[in-house]
Amino acid sequence: MENLTVDRPLVSIIIPCFNEEESIKINSGLILDYVQPFLTKYRFELVLVNDGSTDQTGSILDSLVSKKIGVQVSVVHFGVNQGRGAAIKAGIKASHGHRVLVLDADLTYDVQHIGEIIAAFEKDSKIDVVVISPYMKGGTVRNVTWGRLLISRMANWILSGFFDNKISTVTCVVRGYNGPLLRSLPLFENGKELHLEILRKFNLRSAKILEIPGRLIWKKTRRRSNNLKVFKAAKAHLLYGLLVKPTFLLYYVGLFLVSVGFYELAVISVSFFKNFHYQGDFWQSLWFFLASEFAHSPHSFFITGLGLILGLQTLSFLALFQVLKLQQEESLKLLLAIYDERRTSACAE
Repeated sequence: MENLTVDRPLVSIIIPCFNEEESIKINSGLILDYVQPFLTKYRFELVLVNDGSTDQTGSILDSLVSKKIGVQVSVVHFGVNQGRGAAIKAGIKASHGHRVLVLDADLTYDVQHIGEIIAAFEKDSKIDVVVISPYMKGGTVRNVTWGRLLISRMANWILSGFFDNKISTVTCVVRGYNGPLLRSLPLFENGKELHLEILRKFNLRSAKILEIPGRLIWKKTRRRSNNLKVFKAAKAHLLYGLLVKPTFLLYYVGLFLVSVGFYELAVISVSFFKNFHYQGDFWQSLWFFLASEFAHSPHSFFITGLGLILGLQTLSFLALFQVLKLQQEESLKLLLAIYDERRTSACAE
């Protein structure tokens, strides 16, 4: 077990930074000023990770360490850019807090989220993750270009289906975590998929996850990612989502195919009740009716057959894959348990 102060718990704030010389000094100051009223109840540490910046970000971060601000500040430097996920992992490894908060360097999510995350943990001590969500009811999004917002909302809407917890925003960097539990997780992703990996592994630990409304406000000076990077990030997120829950898309594909098949079958059935004429021999009358309907609308028969056959086959495969997914999750839980046991033994030595 980690040695944590009970009377004044430690809160770690991690900020990954890459070429943030224009704003990081001001934003760090805003964060440090904001937490001052909390110092009577909590201790704070600020873990700044310089992700291989090519500007003056590194020296600016180092200058914050020497300041007497009532908050312990530490800096982790990467020689080259390794990605947001790698920077956050380094911050997690360097953190010691009972609660670990991750913020974005440009504060597109304002500093007041720190207090809201802490309040959520205070309200329910059993919570393990607090997710800031601008896309849930009560959330706010401002100044984000419509194209970027559309891609982000669609990606999060799809990705939310890959997790058992129905979370509206699964890609947001701003979150609060149970520190000891977070540091006990083996994490591998170096890109933005780390946000999905963390949620997945918290789910495997049966962690309690809370989502609260967030405020995403782009600043005028914010560097804009080009569309190619946005699409690449969305693709990477979706591929990771398929890894987490490969049955998700099969369910909707199968449901769609079966629905189309039954719709066309309903069209044929309605036509049957309207146009069927009994002429002494039922089966012969039925044959003439079907032949007439097929000649008039062959696509209805084709779509009905194809939709029902492929849809039912897809749903059958879904049932099989669901069993395999459950087996995989049990294996992952076992591996996490073994990892925990070995980690605990190593710490004890």
